[in-house]
Amino acid sequence: MYQVRNWLSERIAPLHAEVDRRASGFDITTKGGADSLMRFLSIGIHDLENGLDAAGAATVLSEYKARVRAHLLPRPLDRKPVSLGSEAEVWGALYVLEGSRLGGRWLANRSEHLRINAFFAKDEPVFWPTFLSRLEKANAYGVDRMGMLAGAEAAFGAFLRVAPDQNAASGFVAPVGVGATAELMA
Repeated sequence: MYQVRNWLSERIAPLHAEVDRRASGFDITTKGGADSLMRFLSIGIHDLENGLDAAGAATVLSEYKARVRAHLLPRPLDRKPVSLGSEAEVWGALYVLEGSRLGGRWLANRSEHLRINAFFAKDEPVFWPTFLSRLEKANAYGVDRMGMLAGAEAAFGAFLRVAPDQNAASGFVAPVGVGATAELMA
């Protein structure tokens, strides 16, 4: 049987490419560029994790609560959580969120400004194979692939809703007690 991860990856490739295109516009070799990327990510991550929380992601993936990272980022004001209406949509959104850790590791390895950030320090791609195994089991047990796709599309939509003028330093509340990330507010 064709693996659900490959099936999802093929179908969300255009959305993934668009998020990557937008994120690549930041010069992460400079502090200002790294800070701008972090604000861009902050909006999407907050909207995505808030939506996953509301949809009960911890009941779908037991490790979810230990893996959240939005609290390590400045909190954007006036955001809209991703709407996820089924277990299948939660799986799809989790696929995007967990996959983003791989991209995060890649980015952090290319920027000293990101490498020291607490958000990237929590990126542990070693969980990825475990997650994929669980995703495949959910698929085998009949979780709707089209629902997974809808959840993955909604997850990428959280980042694609970010308008360029929302990337300004104003409009964010600093995370409490988080070292390097708090510098984003400067």
